[in-house]
Amino acid sequence: MRIAGGLAKGLRIRSPSGLTRPTSELVREAIFNVIGPMGLAGSRILDLYAGTGTLGIEALSRGASWADFVEVDRRQCSAIRETLEIASFRDSGHVYCARVEKAMTFLQKPYMFVFLDPPYAKSGLSHNIDRITKSCIVTRGTVIVVEHSWLDRNLAVPERAPLKDMRRYGDTCVSYFQVEGGY
Repeated sequence: MRIAGGLAKGLRIRSPSGLTRPTSELVREAIFNVIGPMGLAGSRILDLYAGTGTLGIEALSRGASWADFVEVDRRQCSAIRETLEIASFRDSGHVYCARVEKAMTFLQKPYMFVFLDPPYAKSGLSHNIDRITKSCIVTRGTVIVVEHSWLDRNLAVPERAPLKDMRRYGDTCVSYFQVEGGY
């Protein structure tokens, strides 16, 4: 798997084999075609359930100024750090080796884009989206990009972040929510 665009285009993503279902290049390209015009350059990114870190690293490659990665598997955390180092993004990101639920208790600054790509079999996706929209990690205009199974296409839409777009790529679905108002 390689970075699809930007400064690090072509860079191979490090990953212990068989641990995750990385976002395909086709889906990543589609995601960044949608969010690029929304102000990706210079923005802060949060990659939850980071896995290989492809979404956050792709965002850095395409001009984001900072990316935080949250992943529970220590081997994946090490692989993300190694990829950040190789891509010369070591000073542009931080890897938290923690459960997403735990990270939500200590992350404090708002992000412009939040990527949420949990394992497809994980339950509670709508609850996690709602919890994110009620936290301090989002602000007015934050875009929450959720990659999920097409079978889970009927996600509950949080009151504070209406669904702006949903696109299907085979078995993969990407939903885009955008936070309105403030708390």
